[in-house]
Amino acid sequence: MTNHAFKTGMNEIGVTSDGFKLSALLFVPENADAEQPKPGIVIARPGTGVKEQTAAVYAEALCKLGFVTLAFDAKGFGDSEGQHKQVENPYSVVEDIKNCTSFLNSLAIVDSSKLFNVGICMGAGYAYYATALDARVKAVGMISLI
Repeated sequence: MTNHAFKTGMNEIGVTSDGFKLSALLFVPENADAEQPKPGIVIARPGTGVKEQTAAVYAEALCKLGFVTLAFDAKGFGDSEGQHKQVENPYSVVEDIKNCTSFLNSLAIVDSSKLFNVGICMGAGYAYYATALDARVKAVGMISLI
C-alpha cells in the first residue's frame, strides 16, 4: 500500500497503462485515510469521451457518497499519452480500466476488498468486460440505454 498525500475532493494525477501515462482525476472523500480506507471505483467514460465530461460528474457524485473514485482519459484521448490519437480501441480501454484498478488498489486510503467499476454508455460494456477479467473487482455498475 502506498501513502500518498491527496487532498479531499479532486486531484489531478497520472496512472501508467501499458507504458503510457493516463491523465486522471482522483476524487477523495472526507475522512479517507489508512485507518479508515474507503471503497474504490474506476469510472469508464462513454465512448470517445474525456475524464472532465460525464465520467467526472459520476466520480464526484460517488465521492460525495464516500467512495474514492477515479475518472481517466483512455490512451490516445484527452490529455493521455497513446500511440494513436482519437482511436477507440475497446481492448485498450479495458486494459486502462484494469491498470486504474491496480492504481486504486495500491492506495492506503482504498479498501482493497471493496473495488468496483462503473461504466457509462459504451463504457458500461468496457467496465463489464474489465470486471469479468479482474477477480479483485467485486461488482460492476452499468449505466446504459441497452
